[in-house]
Amino acid sequence: MKQLRWIWILGAAAVLLTVLFIIVDRRSKQNEEKAQIGAPKQLLHIDPDVVTDIELNNEDGKIVFSWLDGTWKITEGEQFNVNVYAVNAICNYICNLDSLKTVAFDCDKTDVYGFTDPTTLKVYTTDTDKEHPYILYVGDATPTYDSYYAMVDGSNDVYTIDYNSGTVFCSDRNSLKNRYLFDTSSALVNYYKVEKDGKTVIECKRGSDFYWTMKQPADFELSNAEMNDLMDVIVRVQIAAFVEDNPEDLAKYGLDHPQSKLTLEGVFNESVKKQEIWFGDMASSDENETQIYGYYSDSKQVFRINRAEISFMNDDIKELMYPFCVQPDIEKLKSVEIDMGEVYDLHETLY
Repeated sequence: MKQLRWIWILGAAAVLLTVLFIIVDRRSKQNEEKAQIGAPKQLLHIDPDVVTDIELNNEDGKIVFSWLDGTWKITEGEQFNVNVYAVNAICNYICNLDSLKTVAFDCDKTDVYGFTDPTTLKVYTTDTDKEHPYILYVGDATPTYDSYYAMVDGSNDVYTIDYNSGTVFCSDRNSLKNRYLFDTSSALVNYYKVEKDGKTVIECKRGSDFYWTMKQPADFELSNAEMNDLMDVIVRVQIAAFVEDNPEDLAKYGLDHPQSKLTLEGVFNESVKKQEIWFGDMASSDENETQIYGYYSDSKQVFRINRAEISFMNDDIKELMYPFCVQPDIEKLKSVEIDMGEVYDLHETLY
């Protein structure tokens, strides 16, 4: 009887230990899964130097940036002057992207995270063909706005990424536009023209000798120093905000009959760029309003700009002209005659 009792006790103990082991193992797996869910994970790791194209598809539509001639250019989608720093930021962030944590494994309800119509980024490199890009999907911001939901192609797992990266990936079109009115260096601007009320106020051109000459209103000699200072001012002018692309009604901005026009030409990335910019009404009827509407005639973009930024267009052209009637080379000067009713010959006094 004692042996049978011990057998029953040992059997019960074995069963109890087995149950305890199963419970502990299950809890261990649950804790491991929780730890796995909370652990960061590398989502994308790409060498930025091999990136050739970045495709961005969001509520503004599809646009493709290609790395050409040492800069980012739009090769598909609506054309505008590109903010290369913004595109570089997208490239740098996506090429080394880690998650903060895994929110859900093999999720079948991704719509709750904003993936019904996500921002989609495709990265093409020299190591991949056009059919197999790296793809990232960015959904909504989290309720606490400290991160964004994200997914990568080929997986139904949902992650969170840091808020700054998500904001960069979700850049709208206006934030990808270059805010400099005419983006080049002052030394590379070679043409300047101002029109007011349909009449040319000044037109001038820089020659191959780097000297500026006036074409209109007359063929006057210009002060090269003053013109160079003016170009320094122009290339630093920035747009306050973009308003509308491809407007159907320019009249509401006072741009159907612009008050003034500015035409600039210069070299940018080894190619010649010419831009005609129109300026219209004040941005509002407020007596303290400081901004006016502007318009790129080529890319058809309406923007706002601080009026003070383009005050140079109101400068008296005499300030740009050469201050001397004649400036002979003193080493070659042989004589000077002054006619004041009597002729004074200064020939003898020159030596």
